[in-house]
Amino acid sequence: MASRATADEWDQKTIFTFGSPVEVPGTVLKAETYVFKLADSSPERTIVQVFSKDEKHLYATFIAIPDERLQTTGKTIITFDEAPAGAPEAVRAGFYPGKNYGHQFVYPKPKAAA
Repeated sequence: MASRATADEWDQKTIFTFGSPVEVPGTVLKAETYVFKLADSSPERTIVQVFSKDEKHLYATFIAIPDERLQTTGKTIITFDEAPAGAPEAVRAGFYPGKNYGHQFVYPKPKAAA
């Protein structure tokens, strides 16, 4: 699956283009371009929102927990969980350029167990 990303520092706004469907907590996103960004929320929790490319439609809002990488990169990194054959890959975590910490997406318990 091919993806392209650009990013913005304050809200970690990142634009992803997915070449095939992907899953985020609460929904499956079609192969399109989306805007991921952090909601303006309390510092104890990280709330991620997924918008359409023009940011006029909100597709998902969900909780993320801190995640960490040993090395930073100059580009946005997303990781995926393995998926059963024929199912969309589930986005596991995202890391903003230049940061060794990121956000691991929290899925409902039945999905996480699968």
